[in-house]
Amino acid sequence: MAANSAAYEAIVRAGPRLNQLQQVHAHLIVTGYGHSRSLLTKLITFACSARAIGYTHLLFLSVPLPDDFLFNSIIKSTSKLRLPLDCVAYYRRMMSSNVPPT
Repeated sequence: MAANSAAYEAIVRAGPRLNQLQQVHAHLIVTGYGHSRSLLTKLITFACSARAIGYTHLLFLSVPLPDDFLFNSIIKSTSKLRLPLDCVAYYRRMMSSNVPPT
């Protein structure tokens, strides 16, 4: 659990800076936390804030079965960036994945 807390702290310290987020993400993969839903959600939120939409999409695709919280996070983040087509695309993907909106 302490390692997970340290990883979360590293993400928060990196903030919305793409290079640092990529380094933290690589470290998460090496240490076995690359599929942690809570850590990936935070990475996705900061990647969106960094306006790194391509990287955000790759992070999202790395989650095998996204849940409603992850879908809502990425839809909200792309909405804040005023990317309506991306919002609709993620919403459609959510619906086709049988994940109900919350």
